[in-house]
Amino acid sequence: MAFESALHYFLTFRNGASECIPAGSLPSGDNPPYQPRCLDSLTCHESLVAILLHQLASFNIMSETLPLTVTTPLQFENGIATGFSHRWRGGQYCTILTEAGIVGCGIYDVKTAGEFGQAIAIAKGTPEQPLVTPEDLYDAKIVDMTPAAKDFGITLGMTGREATECLLRATLSANP
Repeated sequence: MAFESALHYFLTFRNGASECIPAGSLPSGDNPPYQPRCLDSLTCHESLVAILLHQLASFNIMSETLPLTVTTPLQFENGIATGFSHRWRGGQYCTILTEAGIVGCGIYDVKTAGEFGQAIAIAKGTPEQPLVTPEDLYDAKIVDMTPAAKDFGITLGMTGREATECLLRATLSANP
């Protein structure tokens, strides 16, 4: 699909990737790598993605102003979560937030969260490979969690994506 504004096109490619590109940069040819569609044929989810990417098109992550918070809707098999990336000079952290709890990076203190009965599972990056965006948590391994997170089925060594799915299943079972 192509979403055109005065400055940008929103494209969804056949492999499922989405991209916002400047006007005049639209790929051409007899077999373009995207499937153009009319705006009125977009699904609700596609419309949301189109609007969000269009709004972010003028946002250049390479020349970001700090401090910075980026919020992203994230689609999972068991529902939608909200991803957060927070950045400041010399640091960052990221989170996947669900109704039932959080999958986050190592900045979270599971001991304190556990005292409050919160479901928190954490993964840790390294200085060489920090966890910066919520998507970085997808393949990161869970290294610690609160008892509430464990009660939702989260285990050490599972991926952040698997832990998020556990939290989303807990939300579904609490809201039949």
